[in-house]
Amino acid sequence: MPGICWDRLLFSAKESTYKTWFPLARSWLGFESADIIIDPHEGTFTARLLVPGPLVNESPLTQLNGRWLAHQGFLVTAVVLPAA
Repeated sequence: MPGICWDRLLFSAKESTYKTWFPLARSWLGFESADIIIDPHEGTFTARLLVPGPLVNESPLTQLNGRWLAHQGFLVTAVVLPAA
Protein backbone atom coordinates (compact mmCIF):
# COMPACT_ATOMS: atom_id res chain seq x y z
CA MET A 1 0.00 0.00 0.00
CA PRO A 2 1.96 3.00 -1.23
CA GLY A 3 1.78 6.22 0.71
CA ILE A 4 1.44 4.63 4.15
CA CYS A 5 4.32 5.22 6.56
CA TRP A 6 4.18 1.89 8.41
CA ASP A 7 6.61 2.96 11.12
CA ARG A 8 4.45 5.98 11.96
CA LEU A 9 1.31 3.85 11.88
CA LEU A 10 2.88 1.40 14.33
CA PHE A 11 3.99 4.24 16.62
CA SER A 12 0.54 5.84 16.54
CA ALA A 13 -1.20 2.50 17.24
CA LYS A 14 1.08 1.98 20.25
CA GLU A 15 0.33 5.52 21.47
CA SER A 16 -3.43 4.90 21.18
CA THR A 17 -2.94 1.65 23.08
CA TYR A 18 -1.01 3.41 25.85
CA LYS A 19 -3.56 6.24 26.11
CA THR A 20 -6.31 3.69 26.60
CA TRP A 21 -4.26 1.57 29.02
CA PHE A 22 -3.00 4.25 31.43
CA PRO A 23 -6.35 5.54 32.82
CA LEU A 24 -7.43 1.94 33.44
CA ALA A 25 -4.22 0.50 34.91
CA ARG A 26 -2.64 3.66 36.37
CA SER A 27 0.75 2.29 35.39
CA TRP A 28 3.19 2.70 32.52
CA LEU A 29 2.97 0.46 29.48
CA GLY A 30 6.29 0.24 27.67
CA PHE A 31 6.56 -0.09 23.90
CA GLU A 32 7.79 -3.65 24.40
CA SER A 33 4.75 -4.52 26.54
CA ALA A 34 2.30 -4.94 23.66
CA ASP A 35 2.38 -6.63 20.26
CA ILE A 36 0.56 -4.66 17.58
CA ILE A 37 -0.98 -6.51 14.65
CA ILE A 38 -2.10 -4.24 11.82
CA ASP A 39 -4.68 -5.32 9.25
CA PRO A 40 -3.89 -3.17 6.20
CA HIS A 41 -7.06 -4.07 4.32
CA GLU A 42 -9.62 -3.57 7.11
CA GLY A 43 -8.03 -0.46 8.65
CA THR A 44 -7.88 -2.10 12.06
CA PHE A 45 -5.23 -3.14 14.57
CA THR A 46 -5.08 -5.36 17.62
CA ALA A 47 -2.82 -4.70 20.59
CA ARG A 48 -2.05 -7.94 22.42
CA LEU A 49 -0.92 -6.99 25.91
CA LEU A 50 2.16 -8.83 27.20
CA VAL A 51 1.70 -7.72 30.81
CA PRO A 52 -1.19 -8.44 33.19
CA GLY A 53 -3.99 -5.96 32.64
CA PRO A 54 -6.59 -4.49 34.97
CA LEU A 55 -10.15 -5.76 35.18
CA VAL A 56 -12.45 -4.13 32.63
CA ASN A 57 -16.13 -5.06 32.72
CA GLU A 58 -15.17 -7.80 35.22
CA SER A 59 -12.66 -9.45 32.82
CA PRO A 60 -8.87 -9.11 32.69
CA LEU A 61 -7.77 -6.80 29.89
CA THR A 62 -5.62 -8.86 27.52
CA GLN A 63 -6.01 -6.97 24.25
CA LEU A 64 -7.25 -3.74 22.79
CA ASN A 65 -8.79 -3.30 19.35
CA GLY A 66 -8.46 -0.17 17.29
CA ARG A 67 -8.97 1.39 13.90
CA TRP A 68 -6.69 3.44 11.69
CA LEU A 69 -7.00 5.67 8.65
CA ALA A 70 -4.41 7.25 6.36
CA HIS A 71 -5.76 9.89 3.98
CA GLN A 72 -4.39 13.05 2.33
CA GLY A 73 -1.23 13.07 4.41
CA PHE A 74 -2.96 12.43 7.74
CA LEU A 75 -2.66 9.30 9.86
CA VAL A 76 -5.16 8.65 12.66
CA THR A 77 -5.46 5.76 15.12
CA ALA A 78 -8.01 5.17 17.86
CA VAL A 79 -8.87 2.58 20.48
CA VAL A 80 -12.34 2.53 22.02
CA LEU A 81 -13.64 0.36 24.88
CA PRO A 82 -17.33 -0.33 25.36
CA ALA A 83 -18.96 1.25 28.39
CA ALA A 84 -19.46 -0.92 31.46
